[in-house]
Amino acid sequence: MRNPSRLDVLLRRPELAVTAALVVLASLGWLQLAGGPPGHATAMVHAGHAAPHAWAVRDFSVTLLMWLSMSVAMMLPAAAPALRAYAGLAAGGSAGEGRAGPLGAFAGGYLAVWAGFSLVAMMAQWALASLAQRTPGLPGAGGGPLLAGGLLVAAGLYQFSALKAQCLAKCRSPVAFFLAHWRAGVRGAIALGWRHGVHCLGCCWALMALMLIGGAMNLGWTALLTALLLAEKIAPAGPFISRIVGLGLIGWGGALLAAAAT
Repeated sequence: MRNPSRLDVLLRRPELAVTAALVVLASLGWLQLAGGPPGHATAMVHAGHAAPHAWAVRDFSVTLLMWLSMSVAMMLPAAAPALRAYAGLAAGGSAGEGRAGPLGAFAGGYLAVWAGFSLVAMMAQWALASLAQRTPGLPGAGGGPLLAGGLLVAAGLYQFSALKAQCLAKCRSPVAFFLAHWRAGVRGAIALGWRHGVHCLGCCWALMALMLIGGAMNLGWTALLTALLLAEKIAPAGPFISRIVGLGLIGWGGALLAAAAT
């Protein structure tokens, strides 16, 4: 009997395949972030430094790529428990050669949600840049203290919302979610991945939106938010951490708004 190949080992241990894929994809996302945007696009990364010219096709594409890279780099580590749980459940209900299809479909459905978020975030950044270009004297139009304070307070308040709590609960208990909504086959995997991605988006969108003021290519800001999102989802005190973060954001945003009003 021949010795099992590395591929055979991965097929028999789907959690290893998922872990390897997560490491590769997340690493690519972080490398893209570390590389930074080319040329003049750097000015558009931060909402507070909007480009002084109307956006061209290249500006839209570069900005979308930045948000996609950031979403992959931030969300795949936080989604690792769910992806590994799905891999184990899918492996238990299908033949070895049929495991990769549903798993890839699930991951595709999940990432499609964040691709949609990246598109919305890119349009929001374009809107801020356009507003700053049309009304350069408007307070907060270019990401000043009014805009930053407002976003911080809004994100902080969302941490205490019922929707946040519901979505976070589903993200923290992926097996229970899968068992309650399981659908077999590739189409079912896509639907399940999409549905889980929507819950993940509902849990994280407000914190992710803070990249509009922190900078979509700011590695320090990205790493901090990634750590917070990961702690919310996997730490035993995740819900408590979420509320502490909310209080901190409200206080920070309130301080900025108070300073802007004086």
